[in-house]
Amino acid sequence: MIKKIFKFIGFVLLVFFVASMITQFKSEEQIMEPIAVIKITGPIFSSDDVLKELSEISKNKNVKGLIVRLDSPGGAVAPSQEIYTELKKVSAKIPVLASMGTVAASGAYYIAMGATHIMANEGTITGSIGVIMESVGINRVAEKLLIENRTIKSGKYKDVGNPLRDMNDEERVYLQTFTDDMYDQFTEAVAVGRKLPLEQVRELAQGKIYTGRQALKVGLIDEIGNLNDALIKIKQLAKLPDDAKVHWPKEESPFDKFMNGDVDSLLSEIMSHSLFFMQGLVPQWRVR
Repeated sequence: MIKKIFKFIGFVLLVFFVASMITQFKSEEQIMEPIAVIKITGPIFSSDDVLKELSEISKNKNVKGLIVRLDSPGGAVAPSQEIYTELKKVSAKIPVLASMGTVAASGAYYIAMGATHIMANEGTITGSIGVIMESVGINRVAEKLLIENRTIKSGKYKDVGNPLRDMNDEERVYLQTFTDDMYDQFTEAVAVGRKLPLEQVRELAQGKIYTGRQALKVGLIDEIGNLNDALIKIKQLAKLPDDAKVHWPKEESPFDKFMNGDVDSLLSEIMSHSLFFMQGLVPQWRVR
């Protein structure tokens, strides 16, 4: 029995050793093609992986142009901002094209503001420039269940949004001011990115969604086109020949991430989807 236990421990250690070696090799891998493609899909709750990719691309002299393929409904404010800020740094060095798929709204549209050129399909859902905070109040239910809320806090705003009590008018004003500041940051980024007057952007915003065709008419994107059109366009912007090669991101399953030793990314992905479904229970700000 003891021998079997030691064999099992040895096998586990071997798996993690191989995974760490694969991860080390992967981190040293260089993109040799002149066009790089990164993908941002699903709800945005973490920016870590994308920031790593953008950092590698920014330092890589082989890369002459970048396509950011967006297929996301948006997500949390901070990670969307982080990716947008880093994308702006990359676009100061090389042409960056944001290619929108089925949906590129809210935080995904925020990210696109860091690109030098934006393309979408006619039926792409985009826009949704706005910020939202959602929470629920369950104090009435708690009262019926004879549950008593006991809170000890250091300041009057420390438990703002507590679902076990009513929100007062002063707290609503406080949270509205907080949300308005985030909204101002979003609209200012759009005004700079699209070279539009701020008042015009605010009129287009208000949480409205647009098809790709509508977005083109109001100046929220530059051109109608699919991913293949984006590949042609980025080569033109980067002044590369038509046969310039493209580096496509490797698609990784959760099992691949575990085997590659990328446990942090896997846990972040699991937590992201958990938070997405729990968003009504915990107050949080999302660009939408």
